[in-house]
Amino acid sequence: MKKKLITAACVLFWLALWQAGAMLLRQEILLVSPVQAVRRLFELAPTADFLKSVGFSTGRIMAGFGLGLAGGTILAVLAGKIRFVKTLLSPLVSAVKAVPVASITVLALVWVSSRNLSTLVSFLISLPIVYSNMLEGIESLDPKLREMAEVFRVPALRRAAGVYLPQLLPYFRAAVRLAVGLSWKSGAAAEIIGIPSGSIGEKLYEAKIYLETADLFAWTIAVILLSWLSEKLLLLLVNALAKALSALADRRGAPAGSELPAGITVRGLTKRYGENTVLDGFSCDIPSGELTAVAGASGCGKTTFLSLLTGLLAPDGGEVQTDPPGARFLAVFQEDRLCENLTVSANIRLVNSGLSDEEISGALDSVGLSGCEKRPVRELSGGMKRRTALVRALLSEYGAIVLDEPFKGLDEATKKQVLDYCREKLRGKTAVLVTHDISEAEELSAKQIIRI
Repeated sequence: MKKKLITAACVLFWLALWQAGAMLLRQEILLVSPVQAVRRLFELAPTADFLKSVGFSTGRIMAGFGLGLAGGTILAVLAGKIRFVKTLLSPLVSAVKAVPVASITVLALVWVSSRNLSTLVSFLISLPIVYSNMLEGIESLDPKLREMAEVFRVPALRRAAGVYLPQLLPYFRAAVRLAVGLSWKSGAAAEIIGIPSGSIGEKLYEAKIYLETADLFAWTIAVILLSWLSEKLLLLLVNALAKALSALADRRGAPAGSELPAGITVRGLTKRYGENTVLDGFSCDIPSGELTAVAGASGCGKTTFLSLLTGLLAPDGGEVQTDPPGARFLAVFQEDRLCENLTVSANIRLVNSGLSDEEISGALDSVGLSGCEKRPVRELSGGMKRRTALVRALLSEYGAIVLDEPFKGLDEATKKQVLDYCREKLRGKTAVLVTHDISEAEELSAKQIIRI
């Protein structure tokens, strides 16, 4: 509310300054007052000629903006996936950004008629803006959330709605805000140069030629209002679509098929990072249906070992075999890797759409998160996020699960409650636990401890 009042005060200040300038100058042919300009706008607005001109210009300018929005987004996705596309487009995008609107308009007149000039110019102006904003968003996507989605095998549509969309939405909104305003500005300028019949540009040009200053200001205000209204309507549409798509992440689907506990055989596993060898010919057997603890000093390769088990990393030597072959691995990562803008329930159902509300509520209650189902994850404390990540993994179906310091950040009372829940959920399951606290392995009844 305070921000709106400040904005209104600033607008009133500039209107008062405009009014004072008109009163001091006293030459309406040079500067009319805001009252005169608004009065003339209200006189023009009900006329058929006004509505026809507004419809003509709005349709063409917004068509150019729409093409730029779609084209810029598609090209950004391609550039984010294919480095050559980004390199190829870079000089073109830089050139379009640098060339003045007047130059673009004059060149565009060579290719299209004056009636479609504003469409082409709006397209050329909006495309690089959308492309740059969306590419920045794509390049800033959290790779750890992508890895989480891969490990949990999140379906493509749910992955787009729950993982990628919330991260890209701020960049898309920024692109819409900037591009729609510049589309109107450049589109109107193009019409003034091309003077297509029945356009706002034609009315602005005629007002200038015939020294109808009140009309000039009235039509200028109309363009500003149309630009503002277009931005607000588009953002409302974007927000509505985003809300509808985000709901897909929390929509219940078919239950996941059950998986048998898998036995794991590791032979000669080797992993290097440059000249640093983290694992060198490591071998072990992890029995089916039991919990195995992995211990070792910091930096010895425990997390790397888990990444190799889940397939997030490819080994430089050796292999990991499961029985049955192709068993599904899930993970509780060192980081929570939750989608911050989704609710607790949506984060859990994102990876297992078959869960009922009762199953999710019961699991959350077991770890002290009763009533948190509809809370956005960004509002949770670190310990609450950790418990959400545990519930997300343990409610899913898997052949084997790896848990990387799963109780990190929990106080003793909460930790005991969560240990009890994990002990129950892991009974008869194949699990690999990385921990610095051997007592955690003992609490979970680990059958063996592997030291790396």
